[in-house]
Amino acid sequence: MLPYDSTSRSDSWPRARKITLNRKEMDPMRMMRTLLTVLAISALSLLSACFPSLGDIIGGGGGGSPATVSGKWSTAITSSHGSSNNQDLEFNLSQSTGTISAAQSVIVSSFPCEFGTDFIQGTVKSNTITFTLAFGTGHPTATFTGTVSSDGLTMSGSYKVPSGDCTASDSGSWAATKFGDSSGSYSGELTSSVTSRTIEALAVVQEDASNNLLVTMSLTNGGCSSLNLTGKAIGSFLDLQNSNGTIDVIGQGSNPTFAILSVVGYTIGGTTCGTADEGTGTLTKTAANVVIRSNAKAPINPATQSLVEKIRENLNATRK
Repeated sequence: MLPYDSTSRSDSWPRARKITLNRKEMDPMRMMRTLLTVLAISALSLLSACFPSLGDIIGGGGGGSPATVSGKWSTAITSSHGSSNNQDLEFNLSQSTGTISAAQSVIVSSFPCEFGTDFIQGTVKSNTITFTLAFGTGHPTATFTGTVSSDGLTMSGSYKVPSGDCTASDSGSWAATKFGDSSGSYSGELTSSVTSRTIEALAVVQEDASNNLLVTMSLTNGGCSSLNLTGKAIGSFLDLQNSNGTIDVIGQGSNPTFAILSVVGYTIGGTTCGTADEGTGTLTKTAANVVIRSNAKAPINPATQSLVEKIRENLNATRK
């Protein structure tokens, strides 16, 4: 028989108690509940990975909803290779969630690759925009990247054009301003560059959701007393003509509200309104809900002037 050792006995109690506690922790029901909890958490993690988030569904990638960029845009392109490469790009964007495009509503001022088949397509993810400007099969395609402002009224970024059959490579920056509805009543003067006479003009402009225009004009001291014109609003420009194509009027909004409409060129051919005539003018929107900016001036720079000539070329081609 081993001798009695009180110290040994008292030491054995804590160990026995520990064993007892561990056995409670290993209780089968407790283990089952723990296992079920782990499995539930794992299942939720797998489901989250398999299904898109709300941001993915409406925003195209979880970065928030894509910025709204549908509408008319006037874009100044500034080349890093000299001002002679600067361009005026006008276009109307259509948008379907994160996808954007523009066709038959694109005008670029004097780009050598502009053959009348310009097409824009791209994407918007949150406030990031990327699009290409294609000039037709076999020609270079310009790439634009940038950001849309928080209010959705401006966007800017950089662009690149590779060298090709019609141009050398180019790159630089771009900045676009969104233009609103041109609808409203206008009054002002047209000045003939042929006879120097001043023609008083009143105009009512109606622009629909597709940017189609219907314009009626009343003239004083002109060859005609009234004109009915139709056309299209593209970017900051209004491109108008009468039913038989003998009269065309090209107007440009000096600011996004079209508070000032600069008639950058009108042309009268044939004898529809007397002798042939052409000239320029300024019309002011008289609608009460439009803020008139009396110091606004039409940005008639070489690129814009080239754009006007491009519009006239398109009109002449249509008439033939």
